[in-house]
Amino acid sequence: MALVINRELTTEEIKDQDGNVIGTMVYDKNDLGILSRYDEKKSSFPRAEDIQGLTMQEANGKYKDIIDYIFGNGFYDNAFSTIHPLTMVEGKPFCIIVITHVLQQVNEKLLKNREAIEKKKSNYTKAYEK
Repeated sequence: MALVINRELTTEEIKDQDGNVIGTMVYDKNDLGILSRYDEKKSSFPRAEDIQGLTMQEANGKYKDIIDYIFGNGFYDNAFSTIHPLTMVEGKPFCIIVITHVLQQVNEKLLKNREAIEKKKSNYTKAYEK
């Protein structure tokens, strides 16, 4: 017998302008800990001056540890499998675009959950309001 948990993981392909898949994001929109882990680590993201003089592998390691901590093990390798996270895309580092997208998705889910909870709560508290 096994305990089976439906984690409702979200899988989104990252595509370039020609439709080629350049990475995949797999994350759990229901993991509200993503937001708190991001808040905890956002000041730890290395800046350009922090990685000057490091090899590409050393620089990758600094980002990989933080990103995997926030979004879950394996996220970094899947999302940045063919394009380096510091590659400039639309004037921003690619990793910032990916991170911002996932945080927006999780935040939207959080807001929907809060709205549903408030609606349920009001069903029980409406009779006591004056």
